[in-house]
Amino acid sequence: MFQSFWRLTQYIAICTVLSVLFGFENSSSQASQSPLKIIRQGSLIELNNQEVDLAWVQWQSTEAQPLRVGIRDLGLMRLLGLDLLNTNDSAQQPVEWFSSADSSPLTLFAFYHSPNRYLDVTAFAQKGQWDLSVVGTRLKIVTPPATIKAIQQHPLSPSTNLPISPELLAAYRTLQIELDQRVLWEHPQIAPQPATVTSKPLPDDPNSPSSPALTPWMIRLAAQLDPAAIAPFSSLSERPLDGLEQVSDRHQTTLTFNVPVGWRPVVSTFSDPHRLLIDIRPDFLVERNILWMPGLRWRQQYIEIPNSQPTASSLPNRFPVFWLEIDLTAPQLSLKPILSRNTSRVGLAPLLKTASRSQALAAINGGFFNRNTLFPLGAIRRQGRWLSSPILNRGAIGWTDQGEIYLDRLTRFETLITATGNRFPIQHLNSGYVEAGISRYTSDWGSTYFPVLDREWAMITRNHRIIEHLFRERPIKLPVPILDDDYLLVVRNHKEKVTQLPIGTEVKIESQTDPPIWETYPQILAAGPLLLQSGEIVLDAPSERFSEAFSNQQAIRSAVGRTPDNKLLLVAVHNRPLGSGPNLTELAQILQKLGAVEALNLDGGSSTSLYLGGELIDRPAQTAAPIHNGLGVFGQPEI
Repeated sequence: MFQSFWRLTQYIAICTVLSVLFGFENSSSQASQSPLKIIRQGSLIELNNQEVDLAWVQWQSTEAQPLRVGIRDLGLMRLLGLDLLNTNDSAQQPVEWFSSADSSPLTLFAFYHSPNRYLDVTAFAQKGQWDLSVVGTRLKIVTPPATIKAIQQHPLSPSTNLPISPELLAAYRTLQIELDQRVLWEHPQIAPQPATVTSKPLPDDPNSPSSPALTPWMIRLAAQLDPAAIAPFSSLSERPLDGLEQVSDRHQTTLTFNVPVGWRPVVSTFSDPHRLLIDIRPDFLVERNILWMPGLRWRQQYIEIPNSQPTASSLPNRFPVFWLEIDLTAPQLSLKPILSRNTSRVGLAPLLKTASRSQALAAINGGFFNRNTLFPLGAIRRQGRWLSSPILNRGAIGWTDQGEIYLDRLTRFETLITATGNRFPIQHLNSGYVEAGISRYTSDWGSTYFPVLDREWAMITRNHRIIEHLFRERPIKLPVPILDDDYLLVVRNHKEKVTQLPIGTEVKIESQTDPPIWETYPQILAAGPLLLQSGEIVLDAPSERFSEAFSNQQAIRSAVGRTPDNKLLLVAVHNRPLGSGPNLTELAQILQKLGAVEALNLDGGSSTSLYLGGELIDRPAQTAAPIHNGLGVFGQPEI
């Protein structure tokens, strides 16, 4: 019923003390070399009477050992405030949580149980005096009552290297929240309010004192608010503090504050005294280098590339880059395209939902799609079946089940041949890219086909013979069924081809790819343009039918690349501080800095999303647009 855990038989308790400050017993000391036995698991936690969606497991290594509790690691980070620190041991996860400067990091036992990575919080909860209990499939957590003693505002730390004017710098603050003890806190998120408080954009001139647009963010703490804490504020509308909400029956306080568009809050915790610092910054990225599981490393840091047109007022060409390094030769790791819909190629969904539903442990958004028809625009091949065919000789990535990776431009040709030798070119197979001529649709597109244009003819083909002609015209656009062994020949704008292919015509299909090597790759995903080959920039947007404007646009980008040692890179690049994202040439240079020798641009902008362990790691989930398809990493071989 349950999949085996990574490296559990190799795990040995190696630490006896976590830190002088906490006095925590290392949670790994309760583990043994025996495989762990899952007793219960669920996806819902009740935290101080508030329900949160967060996966958990309860297990024991032997019947003689006490039960242990594990919680999904990135959920602990987002909902409970534990910060994951760098590690080269996927079974030992150091975390930061109200540590003092002279204490060692708290280290928790980590293990993978498809599709999540869990951290053992048993000893952590005991020392924190949490009350843990399991009711059915729900883990209940009750923490001791805590109090917010004071909230203070301080000038933003001047450590930033950005050219911000004194007037603009003085407009923002660091929020300090003083507490009577360590508390659980939820990572800041965009508040469910209008998108911006003001409509004035960030000034083009970094020396301008003009106020930028503001977005409300909020942070929740498992603590009650002392009324005296807000005494220093003459008005709750004072920037950046926007308002306070106390939910006393849940032992919770919600603090809402304003953040300039493009900036993000960065939270740090300290002891002696216990406090949270919320730094609101344009250079918000926290660098990470975490071996998340064998064969998969989570990285994020600023990457600087040369400025092609430097001026005296140029911003540093530093971009926040989030990426995953994946070794597809690692045991139990596999890769496949993932789709927003199981039974149809038509439709969109957020990557967070698509990856979770498909049970992927990591994922990135994939190829392009038509935002009006919700059809895919580019190659998607899975297990040797073309779910969507290539278009416009665009760049693609292919891979085998043995971890071989190939990137190049891709074209595919199909020809319909009658028994009398007549040949008809087929424009596309299972594609949302609509052109005049004949296109072919199989059950890999879905169980039905809905006409796209005002007038279309569909010819049903079964056992290599055309058996029926159907005409579809607006406003009535009835679906055409596609049985498993049938395919449709859809004729657009060329009615004469219908008469040339009467009912009863015997037909066959010939197909080939260019270059031919593509046929050897059962898994393919396309987007474009191609960025790198053999370590050199080969960007040629016009040859892939992309405009120069698209190539030169500075925007948030996503990409996939391959390193010389055949590791796969899933990469998301966001806006440089106080500026915009990279153009395609800059994206290629960033991939070079990451060590890629081949690279491909993916759909970007609001589609850019990088997923790991149940969370988006590159952006707030509510800012990510729905997508059609993605590239998923799985922690077990497909059955």
